[in-house]
Amino acid sequence: MDQASQKLHGVVSEDHVKQLIGNFTIDGWYIEPETGHISRGKRFIRLEPKLMHVLVYLAQHAGQVASRTKLEAEVWKGSIVSYDAVTGSIQKLRKIFDDDARNPRIFETLSKRGYRLIAHVSSQDEQSDGLVHTLESIPTQNQWMSTRLLTLLSLLLLAVAVMWWLYPWQANDNTLLIESAPRSIAVLPFENLSNDPEQEYFTDGITEDIITDLSTLSNLIVVARNTAFSYKAGEAQAQSAADDLGVRYVLQGSVRKSGDRLRITTQLIDVQNGNHIWAERYDRKLVEIFALQDEVTQHIVSALAITLTAQEKEVLARPSTNNFEAYDLFLQGQQHLKQRTEEGNRLARVAYKHAIELDPAFARAYGALAVVLTVDFRQGWTESPVEAQERALVLARKAVALKRTSPQAYWALGYVYLYRKQFNEATDALEHAIE
Repeated sequence: MDQASQKLHGVVSEDHVKQLIGNFTIDGWYIEPETGHISRGKRFIRLEPKLMHVLVYLAQHAGQVASRTKLEAEVWKGSIVSYDAVTGSIQKLRKIFDDDARNPRIFETLSKRGYRLIAHVSSQDEQSDGLVHTLESIPTQNQWMSTRLLTLLSLLLLAVAVMWWLYPWQANDNTLLIESAPRSIAVLPFENLSNDPEQEYFTDGITEDIITDLSTLSNLIVVARNTAFSYKAGEAQAQSAADDLGVRYVLQGSVRKSGDRLRITTQLIDVQNGNHIWAERYDRKLVEIFALQDEVTQHIVSALAITLTAQEKEVLARPSTNNFEAYDLFLQGQQHLKQRTEEGNRLARVAYKHAIELDPAFARAYGALAVVLTVDFRQGWTESPVEAQERALVLARKAVALKRTSPQAYWALGYVYLYRKQFNEATDALEHAIE
């Protein structure tokens, strides 16, 4: 970026930004990397560690393009992450900073290249040095008056700084002590209480669907499925999980499936004060699973006082299928796909095809089958790779056509485009998936 562009965007030079020590500001937001907090006026938000890491890296390289590969290497440190991990992090940051992807003032996307922070970044030291320089340049009639004025103004500045520092924690009777806007939540893996361990796929599927539904809400930041499921192996405490993930709310639950009956228990915890702000037990028939999932989501929305847009209401009101058997087969397919083996892929393909036969309008099943065929192509598990690629594209497009509000359908389409090396189309599809 040339000097004219830097001046236009208000970006400081790379050498200067790399000297950032401790806290800094972006677009009026005060960033505290060590604590994970950001604040602006009455708003006080705690970022999950990965988000803060992405933000700090972009700030340290303000005005410079950070490629997806570079961000993955710096932030995820060699961990295997999904293609949309970086895209999702940028989207979350945009949501928090109220930035517009189409008309950005902070985070800019450069097609096929990466992301760039274009807002002005200033360090705490820079702000202090600038103020001291201003004080020292005040004209005085004699040294005594200059020293006294400098001392008085410095004390005043210190008092204002202290008040500003404390302000986010102070509130009147009508204001929360700490405001997290947008709100943040982690949905921890529900516990399988069924006597049959083979029903684990069903419990995981319900958890994943709740995560997906909540992720469509613009005023709620939801910890990604892969991150949340890292707590599946052991018994996760809400407080410790929230501390690790940088969220205020945690949803925990259990599922018991017996015959044609289903029992789901849920509890929503505000880890700031340890209160259970909502808990419920549902005893239903299996075929009522779709209405039950909708109830859980709506209860969370109400408990967190989230205002839904018309589009969000439409998305939540339309289940992916009304056929329980098709849904159950779809969840089995998901479990097989996670095995990442040729046999697992074969079983997943059979399950998805059967689900589509039972419900020809099941968009997610079409998208999932497209993903399976693409994995077959990638791994060399097909004797007809070209045909598998073409069939996958047809299925992914069919998924989107059936349900244009489905983020999973767009994700599947983006995945297919990615391995066809149609990167612009892949990016467009993934942007739709996380909008």
